[in-house]
Amino acid sequence: MQAKTRLRHPIVSRRILGASAAAGALLSSASMAAIVTSPISNLPMPATLAGAYVNVVTGATGTSGEAVSGWDLNPYNTANGLGIYWAPQGTAPVRNAGVGDTTTGPMTAMASGATIGPANTFTSAIQAPSSFRPTGDRFMGFRFFNEATGAINYGYARITTTGPNGFPGTIVSVVYENTGTPITIPTGGGTLPSAAAIPALGAPGLWIAFLGVLGLGLMAARRRFS
Repeated sequence: MQAKTRLRHPIVSRRILGASAAAGALLSSASMAAIVTSPISNLPMPATLAGAYVNVVTGATGTSGEAVSGWDLNPYNTANGLGIYWAPQGTAPVRNAGVGDTTTGPMTAMASGATIGPANTFTSAIQAPSSFRPTGDRFMGFRFFNEATGAINYGYARITTTGPNGFPGTIVSVVYENTGTPITIPTGGGTLPSAAAIPALGAPGLWIAFLGVLGLGLMAARRRFS
């Protein structure tokens, strides 16, 4: 006896395709955006003319630009206290800079809930961090050229300083968004775990979500035509 070939109902096929598309969209959108915590953690800002040169992406630090490839910012001690020298523009679309009241400063101390992105005003003026010199625990919003992606990224650093000149001071943590979209400082100022990110393609948690969406679509199709 010849075995019968069971034909799949066209609506069932469309439901399966729809579930696959939804799951695929979940994977795509999640793998595109990432909030990343820099390896920089509890980094003292030396009260010296050289200061510390910092690469936000790699976490490399040193006392000269030559010693830190792709450095992004250089907190150091000016004649008046804490200053920040931002990496020259080079091949980047714009120069690295901090969020400021105007393009000449001062820099703006930001609070939880604030967003850093293209809509902000940025300053690369060395004396702009004057608002960070008094004793306090504050957030500094900034933009920088991410050499790994070739794009301008936005982020924030949590900085503690001691008045009246800002020293001793510490960069407690640095967080940035690696696709060039704005980033918001979490309510309460919490910092994500090290190297935290929205799951990328292949992360176990994301594949579980993918299979869950696909499974729900298949179950719905079976119930409709069983």
